[in-house]
Amino acid sequence: MREPYRYTPRVGARTSLAPTPWLVPVASANRSPMPGESPSVRMFCLPYAGGGASVYRQWGNVWPHVAEVFAVQPPGREGRIAEPLLTSIDTWIGQLAPAISPYLDRPYALFGHSMGALASFELTHELLRRGEPLPQCLIVSGRGAPHVPDPEIGIPMHQLSEADFVERLKLLDGTPTAVLENRELMDLMVPVLRADFQVIETYSYTDRAPLPIPISVFGGISDATATREDLEAWSEMTSNSFSIHRFQGGHFFLNTNAFLVQQAVGKALMRMLGSAHRQGHC
Repeated sequence: MREPYRYTPRVGARTSLAPTPWLVPVASANRSPMPGESPSVRMFCLPYAGGGASVYRQWGNVWPHVAEVFAVQPPGREGRIAEPLLTSIDTWIGQLAPAISPYLDRPYALFGHSMGALASFELTHELLRRGEPLPQCLIVSGRGAPHVPDPEIGIPMHQLSEADFVERLKLLDGTPTAVLENRELMDLMVPVLRADFQVIETYSYTDRAPLPIPISVFGGISDATATREDLEAWSEMTSNSFSIHRFQGGHFFLNTNAFLVQQAVGKALMRMLGSAHRQGHC
């Protein structure tokens, strides 16, 4: 029988947190916290390729009583647009892990979609290596397991000419036509997307012991980039409980089916707080 992961608070945990550009608080637009009120868990959300903290701007409205939500903001976009872009997962995690460390003074969950799923998985391993508290729940979305080879697509995205890069973007169906046809917006987006695809395409999985925490996997029923078989392979990445939830939609079901996705995440957070979590589920 699998043993549930137990959160172990850090000795001497901080009571006040210094801001970091890596984490953007996602506040509820509908409700202000009462004096002295503080949700008992934290939720850290990692974006997909080309995305930033704004991907999760509505998530603070979903569980204001339950979770304090932070959106991860990689450099080179949105509020960090003046900073150099990162092009490797090792650099990404090498900077994010120490930035997030002070915020791990209470139980927390990680959520990542596509590139964010890969980053959240590697972040968890890095936190384990550093002896930090681990998430009570890792939710990976829109991405096959890290040890499953990506399908052969010819020249990697990040190495394509700009014209071919834009044509490949159209096939992925994740960028609105109005954006693809706007030269000024594309001048801003292409370098970010190209750097993020380099992060994904140069990633090399390292075989390690399974994580001791529950993993929940989200996928789109019509997503050809992450089939059910690819999603099920995540079960090999944990020695704890494992579950799959599939939603109507393609790769960007996170946006097209936002309500049901947020509802499923909310249920996972509630299980973290309730009796089901004590049995090792998320």
